[in-house]
Amino acid sequence: MKRWLAGFAAVLLVAAGGWFWASPLIAMHNLKVSAQAGDRDALADEVDFPAVRESLKSQLKTAVVGKLAGDKGGSNVLAALGAMFAVTIADQVIDAMISPDGIKALVAEGKVRKSGQAQTDAPAHWVIERRGLDRFTAHPATEGDDKPPTLVFRRVNLSWKLTDIVLPLDAATG
Repeated sequence: MKRWLAGFAAVLLVAAGGWFWASPLIAMHNLKVSAQAGDRDALADEVDFPAVRESLKSQLKTAVVGKLAGDKGGSNVLAALGAMFAVTIADQVIDAMISPDGIKALVAEGKVRKSGQAQTDAPAHWVIERRGLDRFTAHPATEGDDKPPTLVFRRVNLSWKLTDIVLPLDAATG
């Protein structure tokens, strides 16, 4: 009886380790498949759209405030007014961009496509980095000084959900 219990525990431990290793790969694969198929219901299961939108809006506001704090010019009032206008417009753009179609383009190309920019033919190869037991990130492999966005997944029960997209705003605003 003890040998059977020890064998069962060993199998359970190997299965848990295999799941720990494979589940982020499976989650990224499921996101790609759902995005490519344009399956809005499946994408809603894979992506926490409100959390991603709010995170991007927060990143943008932080970048704009940081840019204003670094601007020592005499037109701070005018710059602040312009920044408020830009943030308001950007909020609307983010709301439109973080949609099933926007996620489809991001996952396929590994970058945020600007309005009117043509789609690239080369699919993105995503690199997964585990960040503990409840989080992992994925970013496209890039060449040179390209700073790609990073997808952040968090565990929801035994599965994963995309909860954040970290944009390289420091490179864009710096």
